Amino acid sequence: RLIAIAQEEESLKKQLGVYFEKVNELQARIEKSPKFTALLEEGKIPPEEIRQAAREAAKKAAEASDTPHPPLPSWWRDRMTYDWGDALVDDLMGNSADLTSSPSPFPEYMGGEYGRLRRKVERALRAKGE
Repeated sequence: RLIAIAQEEESLKKQLGVYFEKVNELQARIEKSPKFTALLEEGKIPPEEIRQAAREAAKKAAEASDTPHPPLPSWWRDRMTYDWGDALVDDLMGNSADLTSSPSPFPEYMGGEYGRLRRKVERALRAKGE
């Protein structure tokens, strides 16, 4: 699994490099334009704000081009999901007396599942402490 993660990250690094080269190229083009220099010379808007707007415009243009921002790595996307297991761990490790966390805002009856999992976590913590 670690080798697959490393290979995926290596691929994403290359894609990110290409993406940011494109963003930097587009930003340089924007900053060379007469409109950009006119805005800077006018002085009504702070220069850092103008440069930030140019950077955002360059990012939007790069997204629309053939070099969009690469997706997050798969291991990161996996960590972003929140399911029943995460909800139960949140409750079991917290101070709640009943199931309050869930992937959805609607409460759901789980029968004796909550108590069984709580006892399992307590046993595991006791065993680890000994």
